[in-house]
Amino acid sequence: MLFVFYMIHENEGICTQQFISERLLLPKQTINSILQTIQKYGYIQMALDENDKRNKLISLTPYGKEYTKKLLGELYSFEERAFISMGDQQRANLLEGAETLVKNQLLIYEKDEKKREVK
Repeated sequence: MLFVFYMIHENEGICTQQFISERLLLPKQTINSILQTIQKYGYIQMALDENDKRNKLISLTPYGKEYTKKLLGELYSFEERAFISMGDQQRANLLEGAETLVKNQLLIYEKDEKKREVK
């Protein structure tokens, strides 16, 4: 749920269920369940995407923005303090490893997409 809040916060205006599902590599059903829950509590709202009527754009309500700002603000602060406490070489290794992970994820995702297109 935290990652869904993060995705909506960072991608407001372009965020759809499919967008979140693809970025987090989670099934649409899982994302749908999370979105229904957080919508029930008043954190998000959905509106038809004028460019693609099959999708709904997801945005934070004022209540959701307040909640997310606090939630992510604490997370960002925690991550920053942890990162700063690491040595230079540890930070370099972490960033290098993260870059490799993202590149590999993209390659695998692209291969999977090509397989789906063939079917």
